[in-house]
Amino acid sequence: MPSSFDLVVARYQEDLAWLRRVPPAFRRWVYDKGGGTPQAVPLPNVGREAHTYLHHIVAHYDDLASLTVFVQGKPFDHAPDLHHRLRAWDSGAETVADFRWLGFLVDEDDATGSRLFQKWSKNPESHPLDLCGFWSALFGAEPCPASFVFFGGGQFAVTRATLHRRPRSFY
Repeated sequence: MPSSFDLVVARYQEDLAWLRRVPPAFRRWVYDKGGGTPQAVPLPNVGREAHTYLHHIVAHYDDLASLTVFVQGKPFDHAPDLHHRLRAWDSGAETVADFRWLGFLVDEDDATGSRLFQKWSKNPESHPLDLCGFWSALFGAEPCPASFVFFGGGQFAVTRATLHRRPRSFY
């Protein structure tokens, strides 16, 4: 029987003492890309947190929790209210219908990344993004949005039903 709540942590050498304050109802999955964490699942240091999240979805597709929360090893820079959210979901005071970003840094870019990505310090050549090409490859004939809204930090909660709308092979 799948758990009601899972917390998936993408760790790279962060201190995980904060996990002591996670409600016991949350089954914890720590994926370690930096080494040295006993009882963690070791992963190669590739693909940032997205690789970790996709690995978890594929590996546990058949036994995903009703709600899975995906966070970085140091989640509080982007989601300072994480413990509050976890307690609210555990108590039933709040629910997630499908998907919920965690955090407070909301931003938006166009389909070529001209507003943010092309000016980003980690993109010194100012390469554009082909988000419409990516969107088309991923979603087929669904029309590409003119802009993309996102929350900094890549942390979110998602239901099993939402993840199961697409087959394991999609992930």
